[in-house]
Amino acid sequence: MNSILLKPRMNFSCGTSAIHLLDESRLISIVSELNPEAVQKLISSLTSIDWSVELIKEYEHKWDWSNLSKNPSLPWSVELIKEYEHKWDWSNLSKNPSLPWSVELIKEYEHKWGWSNLSKNPSLPWSIELIKEYEHKWDWYHLSWNRSLPWSVTLIERYKDNWDWDHNYGRFAIFSNEFFPWAVKFFDRYVHKVNFDDYPYTSDFSQNLALSMELIERCKENWDWYHLSQNTSISWSIELIERYKENWDWYSLSQNPSLPWSVELIEKYKYSWDWYSLSQNKSLPYQLIKKYKNNLYWSIELL
Repeated sequence: MNSILLKPRMNFSCGTSAIHLLDESRLISIVSELNPEAVQKLISSLTSIDWSVELIKEYEHKWDWSNLSKNPSLPWSVELIKEYEHKWDWSNLSKNPSLPWSVELIKEYEHKWGWSNLSKNPSLPWSIELIKEYEHKWDWYHLSWNRSLPWSVTLIERYKDNWDWDHNYGRFAIFSNEFFPWAVKFFDRYVHKVNFDDYPYTSDFSQNLALSMELIERCKENWDWYHLSQNTSISWSIELIERYKENWDWYSLSQNPSLPWSVELIEKYKYSWDWYSLSQNKSLPYQLIKKYKNNLYWSIELL
């Protein structure tokens, strides 16, 4: 592959290979030691090249099209996709977030997409209508993890028999998605699907960002309190902390930046805090650091 490819920029990072290239001559030196196939793969995956339609066309027969298909830095357009329709790796193309995703694009290549990868792509124009249109093509396990879906009670109810509610690879997709619209009424409807005896599940569920005080109370005998104590999106209050003071993991709680830190809070539980963990908490206000300077473990981060 001609060195002209390398001229647009002088500083590259080759992804997982961790090759940092300072100039063109060094890159050429490294590339010259690789076999042609490795060179094709490496160059095709670079995101720091000034990609253009002309560049892709000029070396059309030299690219590794599988890597090119998942490269987010190409000048993606409907025209570019059409031009090389028979060269793309459609499975890799399906997970590329940088395509000009639209309902029309999905329809145009309906029979070419890798629907498993498409199901986990956050950049699609997700809507209830889109999900309904291809409900028999989606990979519902991956769809259950996708944070970009228009999550609502209506959506979940409509496809309650399709979502991944079950144990899969030690995790539970639908319950682990922090955009799942948890509410007490909704939880009661699906509590029979919860396996509180499974540690990976309970761990995931305890870190769900949508938990309310009412839900915490409803399942207080079942939570993984270690992970619950780390949850940064609970509406933390002194009342909540007091109610479950015998349950919290105080080591984790001491590190949690989202607690309502105050002199009152620290004084109230001064014999419960893990002061070393508290010392690492960057959300501790300066006046508290000053007041408890003899309790804290000092490090440069606190100064």
